[in-house]
Amino acid sequence: MAQPSGKLTMKGGLSLRFAGPGDELFLLAMFKAARPWLTMASSDSDLVHHLYEEQKRITRIGNETVYPEHLDFIIEKLGQDVGHMVIDLSSDHWRLSQLELHPLGQGKGIGSDAVASLKMAAQNANVALTVATPMMLSRVIGFYKKLGFGVRGLFPPMVELIWIPPSMQK
Repeated sequence: MAQPSGKLTMKGGLSLRFAGPGDELFLLAMFKAARPWLTMASSDSDLVHHLYEEQKRITRIGNETVYPEHLDFIIEKLGQDVGHMVIDLSSDHWRLSQLELHPLGQGKGIGSDAVASLKMAAQNANVALTVATPMMLSRVIGFYKKLGFGVRGLFPPMVELIWIPPSMQK
């Protein structure tokens, strides 16, 4: 199958492009940055690297199994890779299954702009947007609540959040 091409323009000077084989090192770096606790598994750097690779492989298999029609994007800001976003558009609501930002890009509004852009697209399509995050990451839950998401349900160890477009609210 041919690799999709092109870019989608987003808010705040961001754009999305489809992830490809040449992005594997960047995607592994994003995966590692989003999971710093895995470094505590061992003092053996080779073992830790292998652990990250396996966790990333398992996450990818999970996305492909649970969200077979997911879209895997690289987030760019002014042509520079700054993050990774995985979205599933195949159900009655859209699912943001991964959002990972480069540590140097965190706290600069990139995540907020990316989610705001996704919300605008969901509003235009008249669909809700959901995301799940570990309950222990209150900072991440607060991030989504600040962007208008509410708790949809608790599924320990995860909490599922939902944003419903104004046109769908009763």
